[in-house]
Amino acid sequence: LAAFRKKTARRLRWKAFMVFTNQVISQLDELRPTNVAELGEIKGLGEKRVDRFGAEILDIIRRASETPEE
Repeated sequence: LAAFRKKTARRLRWKAFMVFTNQVISQLDELRPTNVAELGEIKGLGEKRVDRFGAEILDIIRRASETPEE
């Protein structure tokens, strides 16, 4: 998620926190939403960010959940 944020910020010429904050990353990691409705419940991810980045965020979380932890 941090790498996605950095890459996206660079592409959009934004500051990384403008994509989403460290606090949002922590919530995403803890709650591991599986759909857009659950993403919308993350404090700091507004409707526009969910619309713009939601599919990619969910894909990252899904892939991370499939990878066995060491």
